[in-house]
Amino acid sequence: MPESNPTLTTYEPVDLEIKKADFLVVNCGDLRFPKAYREVIDNLGGYFDTITVPGASKGIVDYEEPLEYMDVYLGLHGYDTVHIMDHIECGKFGPVDDEQKAHSESIKAAREKIQKAFPQLSVIGHLLGKDGELAVEL
Repeated sequence: MPESNPTLTTYEPVDLEIKKADFLVVNCGDLRFPKAYREVIDNLGGYFDTITVPGASKGIVDYEEPLEYMDVYLGLHGYDTVHIMDHIECGKFGPVDDEQKAHSESIKAAREKIQKAFPQLSVIGHLLGKDGELAVEL
């Protein structure tokens, strides 16, 4: 008899009938922040899709692929809100003098780009700090 794989885990059953997402999350892939992203997402509640883009808002501004992925998920799951989750000390941004100002400007530019392509979507920006979420001005 084959040995069982010790890395297999169980989890709460998946409801395969759910086809609509409440929102889409765009976050950076920085290895320091997954737990922080998850806590913010869990507090939002609901079903969601995710896209990981280096720099989150800066990646949306700099590349076209994030909009292509948004379009795919929009067609599949019909979300109506995008949450952009930036974090402090992001390598994609490089050194910045004022984290909140730099990220506010980038999230605002990303929001404008998203809403130009998908005017029906609302966009909410987040900036994750060391100990919690920081305010961004949009």
